[in-house]
Amino acid sequence: MNKQPEITEATRNTFIEAFCELYKTRPMEKITVKELVQKAGYSRATFYNYFKDAYELLEHIENEFIASLLDTITSNISNHDNFDSFVHVFVELVKSKEAYLNLFMNSSNNLSFIEKLKGKLFRY
Repeated sequence: MNKQPEITEATRNTFIEAFCELYKTRPMEKITVKELVQKAGYSRATFYNYFKDAYELLEHIENEFIASLLDTITSNISNHDNFDSFVHVFVELVKSKEAYLNLFMNSSNNLSFIEKLKGKLFRY
């Protein structure tokens, strides 16, 4: 699977995009692997090469988002001497990740995501 990292990443991103489209309109419990692979245009076998199930895919998306958020915050805390600069960087980050934030904050799963985010943020 990792012999062609560009293809691997593109395939994973296609599953992520398909999931996000479905997650906008229905609760997590109603999203099936069958729907995901149909929307993404891949086989079930390909999906299972990347994820165990739709819940693992959601967890992957959340973890990647939180890691990106924390990386941006920590790298910019040390690069900026004042609070205004930090706030500016943080606002730009939120704007760039707005689609994910809207998805996570407006979903039926939002309490789980918010708790996970708080747990990671308060470690710093």
